[in-house]
Amino acid sequence: MRTTEVEVKCCVCGRVKHGCEWMQDEAGMALYSHGYCPVCYQRALAAVESFVSSEQRKRTAVPPMKQT
Repeated sequence: MRTTEVEVKCCVCGRVKHGCEWMQDEAGMALYSHGYCPVCYQRALAAVESFVSSEQRKRTAVPPMKQT
């Protein structure tokens, strides 16, 4: 039975995880599983947290009173 090696590739920057390090992709690996490298993960997490905070502020904002 032949085994196929699967590498983890960052879905944002394209770097590939080799052990504990993330390096630029070298052509030749045929099978990838995608995820986030630590740098791109932190950026994506910050963007999501910012979006959620913004949406929460919009939903809890008090509308201005109408003048009569």
